[in-house]
Amino acid sequence: LPGGLHREELDRWLAPAPIGANLVTTRTSRYAGLLDPLVVDALDERDGVQLLAARPELSGAFDADAARRIVAAVGGHALALDVSGAYLTRTTSPTMAAFAADLEAPDSTLASGLGIDLGEELPSGHEASIALTFVRSISQLGDDAFLALTLAAHLGPMPLTIPVDLLVHSAE
Repeated sequence: LPGGLHREELDRWLAPAPIGANLVTTRTSRYAGLLDPLVVDALDERDGVQLLAARPELSGAFDADAARRIVAAVGGHALALDVSGAYLTRTTSPTMAAFAADLEAPDSTLASGLGIDLGEELPSGHEASIALTFVRSISQLGDDAFLALTLAAHLGPMPLTIPVDLLVHSAE
C-alpha cells in the first residue's frame, strides 16, 4: 500500500462489503490510526539466511557467510532478501560474495537516490542496499516483463510511481 493516502483513497483499496476481510501490507506507519496494525519485524540473521538457502537453485553456489552479509546489508528486509535470492538464481555473476560486497557498499547513485526516496518505508540505514536489490532484479527483466511492469505502473487503480531513472537504467 503506498504511503500518504487519505481516508477516502484508502477505502478504495479495501473490500467493499463488511463480510470481507482485508490484509494491508506497508512499511509506513501512516495508517496506524486508520487500520489495526500488526507489526512484522525484520528477519533476524538465522531466518534471513534460511530464506536465502530455501532456494534449491542456489544449493551449488550457496555461501553461508555471504548470505549472512546480505541479510545484514538489507537489515533483514524480507522482500529484499527474497528478491536477492531470485536475482542470484538467475545469474552466475556476481557470486553471492560479490553481491554481498555490492550491497555492503552500494556505489550506485541510482540506488542511493531511490533509497532516499523510499527512506520512510525502509529500515533505517539500509535504504540504498535494499533499493539496489530491486534495481538489479528489474535489470534482469525481459522485454515483455519490463513492459508489463511499466504498464502496471501506469494503468493500476492508483498511480504507482516508479522513478523514471530506474526504468531508464533498467532498460539499458
